[in-house]
Amino acid sequence: MIWWASFLIENQCKGVRVDWEKKIEELSRKKTEKTELILSTKIKRKSGKLYFIDLDGGLYETTMGPRIPGYKGELKATFEIKREKGYLYFADENKEGFIDICRVEWEEK
Repeated sequence: MIWWASFLIENQCKGVRVDWEKKIEELSRKKTEKTELILSTKIKRKSGKLYFIDLDGGLYETTMGPRIPGYKGELKATFEIKREKGYLYFADENKEGFIDICRVEWEEK
């Protein structure tokens, strides 16, 4: 909580005013416009869990927060995803609570 307060104070001192509602709306619009659904799964998302896709196309489930170094998580499924350069692949929750595998164009800076 302290880092958040210092962030706000620092940015207000610089004259930067962040309209968070506008920023959230902009990010969600970008997500729907640019996100491409690769496949849908029947794996139900669990609260408090983090899902990610490794380079080989495996879907892993792990806990959020501190964890043991080197611990990758539990493998939930493997997919034969052929990754293309210039895209970020991620696991997202759909309206029914299941996990979708999506991708979005990624601009390296």
